Amino acid sequence: MDYSHLTAIEPPELANCRIGDLNLRLAQRLPGSEDLEITEMLAKVDAWPRLIRRFIERSRAHGKRILISNSISSELKESRGLA
Repeated sequence: MDYSHLTAIEPPELANCRIGDLNLRLAQRLPGSEDLEITEMLAKVDAWPRLIRRFIERSRAHGKRILISNSISSELKESRGLA
């Protein structure tokens, strides 16, 4: 999808679009985003719910309170090899 197609989407069709996909495709027009790997980034976004679910299940299994923000951030960094 290119910019002209994205901006021409009617509201009923827009309601069925993935927000992450739209944001990334529109971001392609921003300076410095020429090498944006949309497919790779969407795969990461799709992995987040699995990572969050796994974190919650592990926390519950160990009887821990769930402090989402810092812990999820760490999990996501580890999954991307950034930790």
